[in-house]
Amino acid sequence: MKSLLRQVKEIVSKEIAGLAALYPNNIKKITDPKLLHAASMLSFYNNETTLNQKFLNKLLNLMAGLELLALGVKIHSFNPGDFINLVKDIKSAHANDRDSDKNAGKYTIDLLFGDIFFSRASIYIMRYNDHELFNTILESLKLVHRNKLLLHQELVEIIKTNKISNVAGNRQSTAILKAKKYPVQQGYLKNKIVQVISENEAIMSGINSLLKTSFFTGWTIFSSFNSINLQYSIINSFILLKTFYDLGFFFEKLPGEFSFLKKMDFIENRKQDLRENLAQRIECLAPPWLKTNFQLLLDLH
Repeated sequence: MKSLLRQVKEIVSKEIAGLAALYPNNIKKITDPKLLHAASMLSFYNNETTLNQKFLNKLLNLMAGLELLALGVKIHSFNPGDFINLVKDIKSAHANDRDSDKNAGKYTIDLLFGDIFFSRASIYIMRYNDHELFNTILESLKLVHRNKLLLHQELVEIIKTNKISNVAGNRQSTAILKAKKYPVQQGYLKNKIVQVISENEAIMSGINSLLKTSFFTGWTIFSSFNSINLQYSIINSFILLKTFYDLGFFFEKLPGEFSFLKKMDFIENRKQDLRENLAQRIECLAPPWLKTNFQLLLDLH
């Protein structure tokens, strides 16, 4: 498993090197050196199984394609800057319809390079020469974006509701955040975000639909070599674990005035609970090579 991951890393590194000189931001900061998508695909691979060179080349291309696709998704991802913009006065933004129209649908440099990575990823994935799998990955990508939009809308509603409550209770509040000139109640905002996360874990994990596709693809490819079950419950826990890590990283990158959101006990507790639960279930897996693969995957998170 580690040997295959090293080969995938070489392919991805060459692609990143070719595009890094053109991209204004540091791509290395948003890359996944752990190669979680490729590693997840290899969870059901027995290292004792011999792969012929032709199939191995196809497999490496597929895993590299998934990693490049994940990088494109990350570049397109909802970022801290988007969250800060939500804190601005929404009413004021709607009042200036002309300015809103100018900004609507703006094609940014991030969107451009995200699309470039999507394009490069599709080339590698198509080398696997399985159009049904290609379509499955596309559907997974649509689901990723759909769930991101749902999350974005949830945050918009939180900000809108908070602004209405501030009109009446702003003077009495003892926990006020000043983001530029727009006051936001810290306690309300934090509690509502935690509530949205706790009540919408399905939407949250849907943001990592591509990771689920990686797991399922690996099981489909390698299941013919053995009689291993899909381990659906463990896969879902891994996806949820990554989602909570992603959420934690997102809030940690917020600027200083949002420091009250940087560390949420709810997120930290969920990560710990998921890791402990996964460790217990992985310990019961058989055969030994499957247990080793999933333990390695847990160590990567």
